[in-house]
Amino acid sequence: VQFQLMLDEDKELQGRQQKAMGRRVRAEQEKTPIELRNLFRPRSLEEGAPAQVIQKVLLIGNPGTGKTTVSRRLAYDWARGYWGGECKAVYVLPVRALHQQRQDNQRSPLYGEETLQAAIANLLFDTIRSPEEYSKLLVQLADDLQQPSTLVVLDGLDEGPREVDTL
Repeated sequence: VQFQLMLDEDKELQGRQQKAMGRRVRAEQEKTPIELRNLFRPRSLEEGAPAQVIQKVLLIGNPGTGKTTVSRRLAYDWARGYWGGECKAVYVLPVRALHQQRQDNQRSPLYGEETLQAAIANLLFDTIRSPEEYSKLLVQLADDLQQPSTLVVLDGLDEGPREVDTL
Protein backbone atom coordinates (compact mmCIF):
# COMPACT_ATOMS: atom_id res chain seq x y z
CA VAL A 1 0.00 0.00 0.00
CA GLN A 2 1.44 3.36 -1.06
CA PHE A 3 0.29 6.49 0.74
CA GLN A 4 1.81 9.78 1.85
CA LEU A 5 1.00 11.09 5.31
CA MET A 6 1.34 14.81 5.87
CA LEU A 7 1.86 16.29 9.29
CA ASP A 8 -0.33 19.40 9.51
CA GLU A 9 0.86 21.58 12.38
CA ASP A 10 0.18 25.13 13.49
CA LYS A 11 3.30 27.28 13.37
CA GLU A 12 3.26 30.66 15.09
CA LEU A 13 4.30 33.62 12.96
CA GLN A 14 7.58 35.07 14.20
CA GLY A 15 9.53 38.30 14.11
CA ARG A 16 8.36 41.69 12.92
CA GLN A 17 4.79 40.62 12.15
CA GLN A 18 4.21 39.48 15.71
CA LYS A 19 5.90 42.55 17.28
CA ALA A 20 4.12 44.97 14.99
CA MET A 21 0.75 43.56 15.97
CA GLY A 22 1.69 43.65 19.67
CA ARG A 23 -0.02 40.30 20.29
CA ARG A 24 -0.04 36.68 19.24
CA VAL A 25 -1.05 36.29 15.66
CA ARG A 26 -3.01 33.51 14.05
CA ALA A 27 -0.99 30.37 13.40
CA GLU A 28 -0.13 29.26 9.89
CA GLN A 29 -0.62 25.67 8.81
CA GLU A 30 2.57 23.91 7.79
CA LYS A 31 2.49 20.52 6.08
CA THR A 32 5.42 18.16 6.32
CA PRO A 33 5.67 14.57 5.08
CA ILE A 34 5.89 12.03 7.91
CA GLU A 35 6.37 8.29 7.91
CA LEU A 36 3.77 6.13 9.64
CA ARG A 37 6.26 4.77 12.16
CA ASN A 38 7.12 8.34 13.24
CA LEU A 39 3.58 9.49 14.07
CA PHE A 40 4.02 9.03 17.81
CA ARG A 41 7.70 9.90 18.11
CA PRO A 42 8.37 12.79 20.47
CA ARG A 43 8.73 16.10 18.62
CA SER A 44 8.71 19.81 19.29
CA LEU A 45 5.34 21.40 18.69
CA GLU A 46 6.73 24.94 18.70
CA GLU A 47 10.00 26.31 17.37
CA GLY A 48 12.68 26.12 20.04
CA ALA A 49 10.48 24.18 22.47
CA PRO A 50 11.55 20.81 23.88
CA ALA A 51 10.21 17.63 22.29
CA GLN A 52 6.92 16.35 23.68
CA VAL A 53 5.42 12.89 23.78
CA ILE A 54 2.67 12.67 21.16
CA GLN A 55 -0.46 11.11 22.67
CA LYS A 56 -3.14 11.99 20.13
CA VAL A 57 -3.15 11.96 16.35
CA LEU A 58 -6.09 12.88 14.16
CA LEU A 59 -6.10 11.47 10.63
CA ILE A 60 -8.30 13.53 8.34
CA GLY A 61 -9.13 13.15 4.70
CA ASN A 62 -11.90 12.68 2.21
CA PRO A 63 -13.76 9.36 2.02
CA GLY A 64 -11.69 6.71 0.30
CA THR A 65 -8.32 8.36 0.92
CA GLY A 66 -7.00 5.53 3.12
CA LYS A 67 -7.63 6.52 6.74
CA THR A 68 -8.87 3.02 7.61
CA THR A 69 -5.93 1.50 5.74
CA VAL A 70 -3.52 3.70 7.71
CA SER A 71 -5.19 2.67 11.00
CA ARG A 72 -4.92 -1.02 10.17
CA ARG A 73 -1.38 -0.65 8.86
CA LEU A 74 -0.37 1.13 12.06
CA ALA A 75 -1.59 -1.84 14.13
CA TYR A 76 -0.08 -4.39 11.73
CA ASP A 77 3.32 -2.69 11.76
CA TRP A 78 3.18 -2.50 15.57
CA ALA A 79 2.40 -6.23 15.77
CA ARG A 80 5.36 -6.94 13.48
CA GLY A 81 7.66 -4.86 15.71
CA TYR A 82 8.35 -2.13 13.13
CA TRP A 83 7.49 0.65 15.58
CA GLY A 84 6.00 1.33 19.01
CA GLY A 85 8.13 -0.74 21.35
CA GLU A 86 6.78 1.52 24.10
CA CYS A 87 3.22 0.33 23.36
CA LYS A 88 2.16 -2.81 25.21
CA ALA A 89 -1.29 -3.02 23.57
CA VAL A 90 -2.87 -1.56 20.43
CA TYR A 91 -6.61 -1.72 19.73
CA VAL A 92 -8.16 -0.56 16.45
CA LEU A 93 -11.82 0.09 17.19
CA PRO A 94 -14.09 0.40 14.11
CA VAL A 95 -16.45 3.06 15.46
CA ARG A 96 -18.88 2.71 12.53
CA ALA A 97 -19.69 -0.80 13.79
CA LEU A 98 -20.70 0.33 17.28
CA HIS A 99 -24.36 0.94 16.47
CA GLN A 100 -24.88 -2.49 14.87
CA GLN A 101 -22.87 -4.18 17.60
CA ARG A 102 -24.97 -2.43 20.22
CA GLN A 103 -28.22 -3.72 18.68
CA ASP A 104 -26.84 -7.26 18.32
CA ASN A 105 -25.48 -7.38 21.87
CA GLN A 106 -28.66 -6.17 23.52
CA ARG A 107 -30.01 -9.62 22.72
CA SER A 108 -26.91 -11.31 24.10
CA PRO A 109 -26.39 -12.35 27.74
CA LEU A 110 -22.80 -11.07 27.43
CA TYR A 111 -23.80 -7.49 26.66
CA GLY A 112 -21.75 -5.24 28.92
CA GLU A 113 -21.90 -1.69 30.03
CA GLU A 114 -21.53 1.09 27.50
CA THR A 115 -17.85 1.72 28.15
CA LEU A 116 -14.78 1.80 25.96
CA GLN A 117 -13.62 -1.56 27.31
CA ALA A 118 -17.02 -3.13 26.56
CA ALA A 119 -16.94 -1.71 23.02
CA ILE A 120 -13.45 -3.17 22.47
CA ALA A 121 -14.47 -6.53 23.98
CA ASN A 122 -17.65 -6.75 21.92
CA LEU A 123 -16.13 -5.65 18.61
CA LEU A 124 -12.66 -7.15 18.75
CA PHE A 125 -13.10 -10.25 20.93
CA ASP A 126 -16.37 -11.65 19.65
CA THR A 127 -15.28 -15.25 20.19
CA ILE A 128 -15.67 -14.92 23.97
CA ARG A 129 -18.61 -17.15 24.89
CA SER A 130 -18.88 -17.48 28.66
CA PRO A 131 -19.81 -14.72 31.10
CA GLU A 132 -16.72 -15.59 33.18
CA GLU A 133 -14.37 -15.11 30.20
CA TYR A 134 -16.15 -11.89 29.29
CA SER A 135 -15.83 -10.50 32.83
CA LYS A 136 -12.11 -11.34 32.92
CA LEU A 137 -11.64 -9.68 29.53
CA LEU A 138 -13.39 -6.50 30.71
CA VAL A 139 -11.14 -6.33 33.78
CA GLN A 140 -8.03 -6.83 31.61
CA LEU A 141 -9.16 -4.20 29.09
CA ALA A 142 -9.99 -1.71 31.87
CA ASP A 143 -6.48 -2.22 33.24
CA ASP A 144 -4.92 -1.86 29.75
CA LEU A 145 -6.83 1.37 29.13
CA GLN A 146 -5.39 2.90 32.31
CA GLN A 147 -1.84 2.34 31.09
CA PRO A 148 -0.01 5.05 29.11
CA SER A 149 1.46 2.24 27.01
CA THR A 150 -1.93 1.39 25.42
CA LEU A 151 -2.87 2.86 22.06
CA VAL A 152 -6.53 2.99 21.02
CA VAL A 153 -7.18 3.85 17.39
CA LEU A 154 -10.77 5.06 16.84
CA ASP A 155 -11.28 4.30 13.16
CA GLY A 156 -14.19 6.03 11.43
CA LEU A 157 -15.03 8.33 14.33
CA ASP A 158 -16.81 10.67 11.91
CA GLU A 159 -18.88 7.77 10.51
CA GLY A 160 -20.28 6.30 13.71
CA PRO A 161 -23.53 7.05 15.49
CA ARG A 162 -23.63 10.12 17.73
CA GLU A 163 -23.81 7.89 20.83
CA VAL A 164 -20.05 7.31 20.58
CA ASP A 165 -19.63 10.67 22.29
CA THR A 166 -20.36 8.89 25.57
CA LEU A 167 -17.42 6.46 25.29
